[in-house]
Amino acid sequence: MGEEQVFRVLSIDGGGMRGYYSAAYLQKLSALAADRFGQSGFDLSEKFQLIVGTSTGAIVGAGLLAGLSLQEVMAFYVGYGEKIFPSPLPSKPGGFLKHRRKKLNRRGAEALRDGLTEAFGEVTLGEIYRKRNIGFVVPAVDATTHRGWVFKTPHNQDSNHRDDGYSLVDVCLATSAAPIYRSLAAVKQPGQSSAKDMFVDGGLWANNPVLVALSEALRMTRNDQRIEIFCLGTSPEVAGAALDSSDPHWGLLDWRFGGRALELSLDAQSGVFDYLAHSFLPHLNRDVVITRFPQRVPSAAQAQLLGLDSTSKASLDLMRQLASGAADDTNRLITSGAHDGKAIEALLKDNAYPTSLTAKLQCHR
Repeated sequence: MGEEQVFRVLSIDGGGMRGYYSAAYLQKLSALAADRFGQSGFDLSEKFQLIVGTSTGAIVGAGLLAGLSLQEVMAFYVGYGEKIFPSPLPSKPGGFLKHRRKKLNRRGAEALRDGLTEAFGEVTLGEIYRKRNIGFVVPAVDATTHRGWVFKTPHNQDSNHRDDGYSLVDVCLATSAAPIYRSLAAVKQPGQSSAKDMFVDGGLWANNPVLVALSEALRMTRNDQRIEIFCLGTSPEVAGAALDSSDPHWGLLDWRFGGRALELSLDAQSGVFDYLAHSFLPHLNRDVVITRFPQRVPSAAQAQLLGLDSTSKASLDLMRQLASGAADDTNRLITSGAHDGKAIEALLKDNAYPTSLTAKLQCHR
């Protein structure tokens, strides 16, 4: 089976500041391709025909599409992280009394727009597709209709070109407008002088966008074409919590004014969407491989530094450490000859995936 028959997709989860981890891991993965397989000048974006990203995952994906180096994507989080999240949500109830969230969110939204504009300029979805010929798909929520909205480049033959005029900046603002942590995203309607659309974070329904990636890949490919989807997480906090069963009557303070509810939603759907993708594969009658890149589960102590809005130097150092460890695990996975290892090796060497190992899903969480 020829290489031209392989359709590769990169699916990047959301996770706020933990997008720094995602960029750091991809940087290490690129270094692995160069060191182990002699792929000098390795450009990860050129290995994929489609990139799907939610929230911070869309920012990382947009960086790849726009031709930024992964070091530059990491520098974006370092340079703008504290401005986007000027004050983390308080961990103690008393902190909310003096927490001026609305003002902080306004400052954060302005900083994010400034940083994205510096990185991407005014390029639109239509323009970036014509330049790179790589599809880009980004889940969000239409705040007016309360319905999911999926931004797309015009990569499908039946595209109605609805989203062509949206800029990369506005798309990234829309998909990353996390409730509580960020302002809603008010973005200009293409072709309109003043009308704006209102969006909320796509992580509310597709923080792990693997099903969006699978659906779009099926639409974009022939029935005889192999699909390989590579999923990248954000090294999330340890899932779960120690709860007091004698006190189940939580109020606003217990839910951190909604912050805990959002974290619970993101954690719950991540594993469920991987499971659903796995469940669908045997019924598709298609040649599909879904591989989740390895990631290390942080300790309980480390998890304290990995909040959605954690911007400290200690947090960034930890994310780099976890990314480096995950890259080492990836190297060992390749050496082991396991299904996922063979898929990643083929990606880094730019070879077709062995036919005998198709229709497998291995999720290392």
